[in-house]
Amino acid sequence: MTVIYRPGHDNPADYLSRHPIHLPPSDREQKVAEEYINYILSTSTPKAMTIEEVAMETTKDKTLTAVIQALLTNKWYGIDDDVDKATFQTLHANRAELSQVHNDSIILKGRWIVLPKTLQSRAAQIAHTGHQGIVKSTALLREKVWFKNMQALVEENIRNCHTCQISTLKPAREPLQMSPLPVAPWTEVSADFGHLQNGKYLLVTDVYSRYVVVDILDSISTTSVIPRLDKIFAEFGVPVSLKTDNGPPFNSSDFKDYASITGFKHRKITPLWPQANAETERFMRTVKKSIKAALIKGRSWRQELFKFLLDYQTTPHCIPIWPDHKKPPATLDHTHSWRPQHQGA
Repeated sequence: MTVIYRPGHDNPADYLSRHPIHLPPSDREQKVAEEYINYILSTSTPKAMTIEEVAMETTKDKTLTAVIQALLTNKWYGIDDDVDKATFQTLHANRAELSQVHNDSIILKGRWIVLPKTLQSRAAQIAHTGHQGIVKSTALLREKVWFKNMQALVEENIRNCHTCQISTLKPAREPLQMSPLPVAPWTEVSADFGHLQNGKYLLVTDVYSRYVVVDILDSISTTSVIPRLDKIFAEFGVPVSLKTDNGPPFNSSDFKDYASITGFKHRKITPLWPQANAETERFMRTVKKSIKAALIKGRSWRQELFKFLLDYQTTPHCIPIWPDHKKPPATLDHTHSWRPQHQGA
């Protein structure tokens, strides 16, 4: 390679390379940033709400004004008492996402406008203009703005929307139908299990008299429950029907054979639906309360349970179902004729 010297007067440079246009290096970046911020402001402002209005209400909001001041000075302490502490602390925790725009009169949290308190309810109403539900209205609002407890405000707004209340079809639940009352004691009984600390107990209730039999079990297997029912039937007779929730062991083939051999009809209610076995479920809560009270007092829960049963069985019913139902369960139950086993259900 050969290098040849050429004098400057023989090598003129072009004008543009020697006279570039000197622009501040940050002008273009600043212009792009400003355009992007203006775009966020224009697209994030809810319809029927102007940027100027948001800016004006933000300057009136003491909490957001304190946040803007903290962003400018980087001092997040020493706030006034009239500042909403919860909102201020939430914004402080997310301060890396915050920026102040529009001459320091609007706060952005990421790409969302932090809405002042005076405009929050109105924004929720705007989001619900099409009378969408809670989820859709909240999602629409979250596309544009941010404020604390947004979903709760949307829910309250929709609950108070008269148009939605009169136009929304509410699924009507079929009213509970009362089962016909038995004509005599111990013709229809219901059974269920309760939980204890060291096991379970079998609770059998006479639907007519509300007389209750409680038997403590170590297991709820068929081989454990059937002998206990035999014992109860030996004391009170075999009922016409026994109502259970069709859970174990009442859904076993062995129990089906036992019902057929003993001579009672096994009525199976809907599983996991306590309302269908209401009399037993209601008394179950009372028994649990009695056991819990005994444990709190440091007494024998077995002894306290039997004392409670004695009081219950000898207390007259407050609300009569039959003309003679103001009598105690023990009196009503022990007036029936016993029904032997093997008699057809």
